[in-house]
Amino acid sequence: MSLHLIVGVFLTCVVSGFLPWVSAEVIVGAAVLATTRATWPFLVGASAAGQMLAKVTLYSLARWAPGRLPARAAGALLRLGRLTPTPAAALLAVFSSAAVGLPPLYLTTLGAGVVRLSLPLFMAAGTLGILLRYSAVAWGAARLAGAAGGAIP
Repeated sequence: MSLHLIVGVFLTCVVSGFLPWVSAEVIVGAAVLATTRATWPFLVGASAAGQMLAKVTLYSLARWAPGRLPARAAGALLRLGRLTPTPAAALLAVFSSAAVGLPPLYLTTLGAGVVRLSLPLFMAAGTLGILLRYSAVAWGAARLAGAAGGAIP
C-alpha cells in the first residue's frame, strides 16, 4: 500500500472540499488506477475524510461564525436562514448532495450550518453519501480501465 498516495489523496480532497473546481472524483479515479485493489478502500476512506474535514469547517463557519464569510455569501446565507426545512428534509438534502452532487455539496453544507442541522447528523449523512459516491467512482474507473484493455492491479 502506498501511504504517500493515500496521504496525497486525503490532502487533495481537503483542498477540493474548499475549492469546488478541484475535482475529487478525478483524483480518486486516477489514484485507483495507480494502485492495487487492496488499497482502494483506503483511498476511498481517505478521500471521504478529506472532503468531510473541509465540509465540517465550512458548516462550522456558516453555523457559528457567519460574519467571517464574505459579505455576499453572508447575505445569501441570511436569506437561506429564513427557510425552515424539517430535519429529515435537511438530512436528505445533505445525503443526496454528497452522494450525487446535486445540489452541490458546497452549498448544501453552508445551508445545513445556517439552518442548524445537527452536526453529528450532518457528518453522518455527508460521510455516507461521499463514501457511496467515491466507491462508485473507484468502481467505474476500474471498469473503464478494464474495458479499455488496461491492466487492473
